[in-house]
Amino acid sequence: MKTYFLILITVFFLFLTTSLSAQKPKGKFKKGGVVKLQDSLTTYSQSDIFEFPNINKVRHYHDAEKIKRIKQLEASYADAELYPELRAYVKNFGIENFSANTSLIWKLAKLSKKYGQPGEDILLYKLALKHNHRDIDGKLIQSESDSISKKEMNYVPLTYYYELVNYRKEIDTLQPPHGVLLNMGEWINSTKADYAPTIGNIDTLLLFTSKRNANLQSIEKTYNEDIFFTTKFNGQWMEAQPFKTINTKYNEGSACLSKDGKYLYFARCNSPECFGNCDLFV
Repeated sequence: MKTYFLILITVFFLFLTTSLSAQKPKGKFKKGGVVKLQDSLTTYSQSDIFEFPNINKVRHYHDAEKIKRIKQLEASYADAELYPELRAYVKNFGIENFSANTSLIWKLAKLSKKYGQPGEDILLYKLALKHNHRDIDGKLIQSESDSISKKEMNYVPLTYYYELVNYRKEIDTLQPPHGVLLNMGEWINSTKADYAPTIGNIDTLLLFTSKRNANLQSIEKTYNEDIFFTTKFNGQWMEAQPFKTINTKYNEGSACLSKDGKYLYFARCNSPECFGNCDLFV
């Protein structure tokens, strides 16, 4: 009787462990040299398309013959041949191509859905949305000379839209309660936009971005982004001051200090020094 009871317990234990193993969710795995990540949304793959050998070698890649070939394939609806041609061209992008030729990335994303590796199209859509420019109508502005098809850039498939929305929710989950949102007062805040605050290398130093400074060099009065700081003394924050040697007529923001307080890291946009739309400076 005892032997029979032990056998039943052993069988039940083996059945339970087998069921748990079968239900264990999949995480990262590697197959055929491609690293894949499986999550609740889709399966992403980091293929060699996202290794850009020219990224730090050329500012803008352009090959007129290859562009001509790409347009011919598109005109003839030869998508199977167009995919590898366009993929090879995008892979050669320099730093300026991502904003100047976003339409090529967009077209490649659509082709990757059918011909690319699993998840490659999602990553390409994100890359295109990150670098696009929008006009007042919300439509994507494209390079007139190198764009493949303007109509391709005016929409994203609904299924991809919801996937991108869910992806954004996974990243941006901070929703502070209204009770902790306190205006810092007229010494700090302005009537314009003040945002992107960071604590410095010590708790009594606060850095933030503001659009309070007017740009008088243009015909129309505009306000460019600048970096400000304020210090805390006897429990009170002092009047905000600009970084006079850092701020320019271009846009600076999103600053933070190194741990030792000797280096300021920040973003500057639309400057002749920039390789892309916005670059990091120190």
